[in-house]
Amino acid sequence: MQKIKIAAATPSIKLADCQYNAARIIELMERAENEQVDLLVLSGDCIAGATCDTLRSHSTLLGAAKQALQKIVQTSIGKKLAIILGLYIGNEQLLCHFDIFAVGRGEMHSCLEEEIPLTINGYSLCFYPYFNDQSIIIDLKTSPEILGAANERRKTAKELSQNRIYVQTNPGQGESTTDHVYSGHNIIAQNGEILHESDPFGDGWAVAEIVASNETEAETCGRIQFAPTRVDGINKATTADGWQNSAFICTEQ
Repeated sequence: MQKIKIAAATPSIKLADCQYNAARIIELMERAENEQVDLLVLSGDCIAGATCDTLRSHSTLLGAAKQALQKIVQTSIGKKLAIILGLYIGNEQLLCHFDIFAVGRGEMHSCLEEEIPLTINGYSLCFYPYFNDQSIIIDLKTSPEILGAANERRKTAKELSQNRIYVQTNPGQGESTTDHVYSGHNIIAQNGEILHESDPFGDGWAVAEIVASNETEAETCGRIQFAPTRVDGINKATTADGWQNSAFICTEQ
């Protein structure tokens, strides 16, 4: 039977050092490509860091994060995997909001703003807490490491993975502050069972191969597809040079 391989990863970053962080993310992309991963899910806002707080309103950080994302998009050219990561983005008035991007084959797609159906190897994707009958739930958490937190994450993963796949990522030690400590505890679960999890305060890498559960999914394995958006009858695309809302189709040759 065909399989889908998913990795949940937390890069080792420096807070607000977007270029350094982009280099660490690219290292994880290379590792995922070498391990033949189909879908790489990164911890939320790993380009700037989950604890930047008021720094996010500064144009310097927003611009650096944009450049880092463009570098990641460019690096994805020629790679077969799809990457999911979060980022705070801003406008000319420096009003920022959190968005999730799908990156692959030199293109990127805003997952939250467009509400476009996404599938990978026949599995539909969605983002917690907005899900219905999708096959894979992506949950970019910001869960600090307190007493009992790891067990709560495992409990959540088991509950939300009933009859589906659940992927949870969390910030790492480089994003810890005097108020909160983060451990890079990531979890991949399916049908109420944890398939793999990274050790808290470990390397932040969890990976699992999942067998296609029905004939339809098996037939579509080996293909990553993001349905194209049509605006006024025209397909829009975002590449490493632009920030348009986008959708892309990523098909293995």
